[in-house]
Amino acid sequence: MSSQSGITASQSLLDSFKQFTLSNRRFFGMRIVGESIEAVNEFDSVGSDCGRSLSHDFDSLHTRLSDTDPMYLVVRRSDVSNGAAYIFISYVPDAARVHDKMIYAASKNTILRNLGSQRFQPILFINSANELSGEGWRQSEISERAAERPLTEAERSLEKMRRDEAVLTGTRKQRLARNEARGVSFAVDAGLKRALDEITAGRNVDGGEGGESGECGSGFLVTALIDGEELKLAAQTTFADIRRNLIKALKSDEPSYNVVLWNGRYFFIYCCPSGSKVRDRMKYAANRLAFSKSIEQTGVELKVIEVGDPDEIEMSVFEAEDMEVKQDELRERGGKVGGLKFAKPRGPRRR
Repeated sequence: MSSQSGITASQSLLDSFKQFTLSNRRFFGMRIVGESIEAVNEFDSVGSDCGRSLSHDFDSLHTRLSDTDPMYLVVRRSDVSNGAAYIFISYVPDAARVHDKMIYAASKNTILRNLGSQRFQPILFINSANELSGEGWRQSEISERAAERPLTEAERSLEKMRRDEAVLTGTRKQRLARNEARGVSFAVDAGLKRALDEITAGRNVDGGEGGESGECGSGFLVTALIDGEELKLAAQTTFADIRRNLIKALKSDEPSYNVVLWNGRYFFIYCCPSGSKVRDRMKYAANRLAFSKSIEQTGVELKVIEVGDPDEIEMSVFEAEDMEVKQDELRERGGKVGGLKFAKPRGPRRR
């Protein structure tokens, strides 16, 4: 995710990092706590004097890493590479929660800027604690050294085979990533699926037919909220007057996805009220397109409306849709559309 999260490094973290640079400690850990990035001291004693090899210190480190909790890690190099004395690692395990993965990805560039990105070489993304073991690091060093000397013919052939395999594997991963990006990152619960099936089929929340809602002036609303790792049904609402009832029915204290059926037309309303938590903003913003596309795949045409607070919605949008519906109905009945009808002027009276 390229967008910024709004989360920043705390002053205490910056002070702690400065102390780290003046020490001989090997590792400096950081975690996102609330709306800021804070230093953690659980790795201070690991490789505390940098007297042993880096691979040995990684062996001590990886047993302390969580399989579910992401973190940022700064590693003091045994040498200086291109003026950089540290390695920056964004450790986000595969088993981490979806919103944690998103928030750490979105905040990485911020913490690099705050600490000084020129200090770090390389900048790594790691998703398994095993990759931070001593053996994993030794294999990495062997690969780097092998690249520095000329290869034999047999080694060149083997290297080409490895590159070709990596290209094929990378292509498969990219294809899987694109397919995943098309879908919502959260599981959709059964209640929400049922409500969406009903509204996209033109049925109201009570299970009755809503296909003639344009004539009777009824509207239907389905509201969805992200709850933990699931996208859940929050409310189903029927209303007779969209101008008076819609805004009252929308959530004003947290972001929400809303699907509206009004006069035979469908609307997707994404609300993100002022004061919403940063994490909530990111989760909803990242999934809104996939959610609306999944509804359109059922065959309905959605008009997308994105607002902050519910009262920012321009109700004239729905009135314009009402006019289009009435004009379409008039055309179907063979009538003329647009303008008032005037009587033919009468001539002067005869004397």
